[in-house]
Amino acid sequence: MSRLARQSFKSTVYIYSGVLFAFVTNTLLFPRYLEPEQIGVLSLLVSYALILSQVANFGIPITITRFYPVFAQAGRQRSFFSLLLGGLLLGGLLSVPAYWLIHVTLIQPEGGLLQRLAFWIWPLALLTAWSYFFDGVLNSVGRNSSLGIFIREFLVRVAFLVALVPLMLGWMGFEGYLTAYSLILMGITPLLAYFAWRARLIAWGPLDRPFLTSERRGVEMLKTSLLGLANGLSLLAIVRIDTIMVAKMLDTGAAGIYVTVMNFAVLITMPSRAVLKPIYVEMAQLLSQGSQQELAQLFRKTSLTLWVVGSLAFLGITCNIHNVERLLPSEYASGMVIIAVLALANLVKMGAGMDSGLIVHSSYFGYNIYLV
Repeated sequence: MSRLARQSFKSTVYIYSGVLFAFVTNTLLFPRYLEPEQIGVLSLLVSYALILSQVANFGIPITITRFYPVFAQAGRQRSFFSLLLGGLLLGGLLSVPAYWLIHVTLIQPEGGLLQRLAFWIWPLALLTAWSYFFDGVLNSVGRNSSLGIFIREFLVRVAFLVALVPLMLGWMGFEGYLTAYSLILMGITPLLAYFAWRARLIAWGPLDRPFLTSERRGVEMLKTSLLGLANGLSLLAIVRIDTIMVAKMLDTGAAGIYVTVMNFAVLITMPSRAVLKPIYVEMAQLLSQGSQQELAQLFRKTSLTLWVVGSLAFLGITCNIHNVERLLPSEYASGMVIIAVLALANLVKMGAGMDSGLIVHSSYFGYNIYLV
């Protein structure tokens, strides 16, 4: 079994094991122990934090994947990580006015529970940005994509379920659970940092200015980071804008219902997380080597695999919508049609395979923003 196959297999096991825990927590227990408004507030806080984290990470993850092979071949890894540190510090500074803008335009007009708990957004966003950095290092430098997936997709979801038990027993309220939820998410960063440090994957050093100026590498890195930032914000806006719009046009309770039923449609895209993460690293190397034939073969296999798996998941979900309705309280019945629509959209996304990632990691990465 090849390294990519092993990484994908392990990641698939972690993801689907985590999906089981997430299904129990988000779909079976949340609707019974939390009000729709509370579910909506929890989802909105995480959505705003994720959007803000894209500003704070300053496009660093895509920069690591695309440029680490170049610096590694030249033995300039220390200079590379020093540049990344500067980008993260700059992103952290930019996230401050970005948080103020989100608070004034989206949170403050809502008021109530959302505004009272909004103080979690900025620290959560900042630590999430650093977790992307350490995850990118483990993936691209350590060639270990399954570790980050194990922590994010499995360990964190188990922790969410365990943290819900005191709320179910009446030992704490929603705000106590939100505190535990936020601390669990922020705990991803020190865990990934520890494994990166233990594997000795990061070493800082002085900037190698001649190497950066030759072939305009420094300019290309900055351009990649800025476009990666714009691309990340665009993709997150697409993924999260629907929840935010439901909350703005209706209320946070409606957003809670929407998020709950959306969890069923998201199951279709779960396999892509396991398959694509190690493949993106391999793809970046093939692009840098100019191996067009191997790249085309990788693209065909990936797209076909994801389409077949996605089609089976689509049939399983759409044929059982009536059973889904029985699982949820009666106030969630209005969201059943959302499952079918989002499931079809996710199936199309699965059939596209790694097309978006291929554009992002190629010299045409700027066009991805227009496509988004």
